Formats: sequence, C-alpha cells, structure tokens
Amino acid sequence: MDFVRNCTYRKAKYLYVTNPVWSHAPRTRYSPHNLIFVTEGVLYIEQDGNRYEVREGQCIFLEKGLTSAGYRPSGIKTGFYYVMFECDSARPSFPNCFALQEEKNVRELLFQLVNRLGYSNYPREAMNSLMHALFYEVLYQSEPHTEPTTSLAQSIKTYVYASIHRNITVNDIALHFSLCPDYISRVFYKSEQIPLKKYITDLRIRRIEEYLSSANHTIQTTSEVMGFQSAGALCKFYKYHTGISPSEYRRRFYSEDSSGKV
Repeated sequence: MDFVRNCTYRKAKYLYVTNPVWSHAPRTRYSPHNLIFVTEGVLYIEQDGNRYEVREGQCIFLEKGLTSAGYRPSGIKTGFYYVMFECDSARPSFPNCFALQEEKNVRELLFQLVNRLGYSNYPREAMNSLMHALFYEVLYQSEPHTEPTTSLAQSIKTYVYASIHRNITVNDIALHFSLCPDYISRVFYKSEQIPLKKYITDLRIRRIEEYLSSANHTIQTTSEVMGFQSAGALCKFYKYHTGISPSEYRRRFYSEDSSGKV
C-alpha cells in the first residue's frame, strides 16, 4: 500500500446515466489513472484488449498509459463514482477489476470526496488526504479476494460441476461469486493449470459423452438435458471441440463395447 502516499488527486465525480445507448467514453493513454466504483447497473469497459463487466459493488482500475473504452451500451440506468489521479511511483497496486466485501465505508468516502468539490477554497491537501483514505479502504476491502487460490478454485469447480447442465459461462461464475471474470480466470488457472473456459468445455464434453454412451439417451434428449437449444446446436458444439459428430462417437463407443475393448 506504500504507493498511496505518492498519489495526487486530480478529479472526482459521480455520474448517473439513464440513456440506454450510453457507453463509457474512450480514454487515451495520456489520461490520468482512474478508479471507478459502480453503484448501479453495469459498466462494459475494454482496456488493453481485455473486456470487463463491472457490476454494482465492483471497482475497475483504468491505468494511465493504456487505452480504454466502453465496448457496449450499459443499459437503462448506470451509476458510478470515479476518481482521477496521478502517481509518482510505479503502477498503482490496484487489481484490474475487483469486488468489495463491505461497500458502506467506500461509498461514504467517495461521497465526501465528491461533496467537498462544492466547498469554496477547500484545501487541495485535504482532497489528497480524503483520496488516500479512500484508497487505503479500497485496498483493505479487496484484500480478502487474495484468499488461497486453491480454496476459491475448488469452490468454482463445485459450482461448475453443479451447473454444467446449462450453458454456463465464465461471466456467470463471476456473477455468482461477485467477482470479475478476469480475476477468477487468473485464480483458477493459477490453481488448476487449465483455463477456466477450457475446464467448463471439457466437463461439458465429458458429460455429453456420458449421455451418448447410454442407450436411454438419444442425441435429442442429450441436447435437452445439457441445455442446448436444439440437437443441431449440440452437434455443432461437440464436433467443433472433438472433430467428430455425436453419431460418430456413439458408433465408436458401441463398436468398442461390443468388441470387449474398454
């Protein structure tokens, strides 16, 4: 947290947008650092080629030197605080995107920071101090998300296993755990040495093959049980990932089974 003392306040504001076609404005690499806290709705922001869905109670750090922009409209109602600042040290040690355990203190500090803009001749040093207090609180609130990766990864595996009968995505998992997709993907890979998206796909493939191996399930019933819109959608998914059709898999399975091979 040592970098906080080297941060200098530039600007703070609260925005509440009700325009359904609004999206976050583009930022150049020369824009100051920017910490955003979403109070309502979703911000869809892309930074340095990575896309984030920042939901209520979550923060995103937009780094100076990187371009960023909204990649899709945020929806009917979107509210968020933002704080722009400079930092004399190396890159500020904020995660790219993260959720907070307790929002109350962060909201109050943000409100105070924005509210002080209405005070005439309010000391710049006091604005810096308020911002520093905010940053310390945000970092403290985000620290629980550095829990042992094996614990979180195991929780993710349990959730994926229980939800594999529907078309679950990394974003779905992130929403369930109130975390950002980028964060849970990194945590999962660090623990399991396999990308989370691939883990989901591999598990769906194995579950599909379990059903295809049973004479009680047709391709149609398998597609229904696994949450596909049609048998054609299942066939397209399966062939894309395995190189063969579900029918071919069944033929090979029953051929090996009848010949006594395991």
